[in-house]
Amino acid sequence: MAEYMTFNHATRVRFSVPPKENYMFTNKQKTAYINALGNICPYCKSKDINALGKLEPNDDGTATQVVECFACDKRWEDIYTLAGIIHEDEL
Repeated sequence: MAEYMTFNHATRVRFSVPPKENYMFTNKQKTAYINALGNICPYCKSKDINALGKLEPNDDGTATQVVECFACDKRWEDIYTLAGIIHEDEL
């Protein structure tokens, strides 16, 4: 499906809207991603990934952050939980 965007009432830019994927990670994929410390794309295994934006806090005490793979153009969210605390003198 294609849609159009108009800029300054003159320029129309055509862009495609990709279909929404109904994709769920398997437990094996989740385990592999966590064991790799989140340093690989869970889809294509590339290391060419980057976190986008800032951590977004959730009501359940977790925080999420969108991550993008530049190799396959997929995105997903990492989920963070507080694992500990360090005094500033220990840094």
